[in-house]
Amino acid sequence: METSGEEPSEIQRGVSGHVDGRALGPTIDRLIASTTGDVALEDALELVIQSSHELFALAGTGLMIFDDLDVLGYVAAGDARAHLLEKVQEQAAQGPCVDAAVYGHIVESEDASGDERWPELARGLRGQGVRGVLGVPVRLSATVVGSLNVYSEDQHAWDVSRRGSHAELRIATAQ
Repeated sequence: METSGEEPSEIQRGVSGHVDGRALGPTIDRLIASTTGDVALEDALELVIQSSHELFALAGTGLMIFDDLDVLGYVAAGDARAHLLEKVQEQAAQGPCVDAAVYGHIVESEDASGDERWPELARGLRGQGVRGVLGVPVRLSATVVGSLNVYSEDQHAWDVSRRGSHAELRIATAQ
């Protein structure tokens, strides 16, 4: 997935450290096909979420975006548990995904259901099958516009050895 001479992207480095090779080709084909016509924003977001979920073989993926009033809110989730993760963080205004969007850097939790940094989130996730959580800032040009969030069903030690200090998801914009 790495382009020659370029630093690997945040997704290549950090989400789980492993890409499901069987899913890579079909996922890229689906993403390319989605750019050949008018695609509704909601459909494009769902495709990105589903593609992330398939590529990194994690339990689920979600996306939170700042609105016009700079309020971070849920916009898409790959499954019911990712939806729960996004909604609990949105309501509690706390969690790794909130921190990733607010502070502009990757935030990880090996077990968000017991993480003392976010007590309301931990209470909302206990027993729900959402444990390891990684929040990744999403940038449009140089501005953080939200966070891409992935989770595992079990405790998960995120692969920090493959992530650089400037790792993040950047959305390319046409000039």
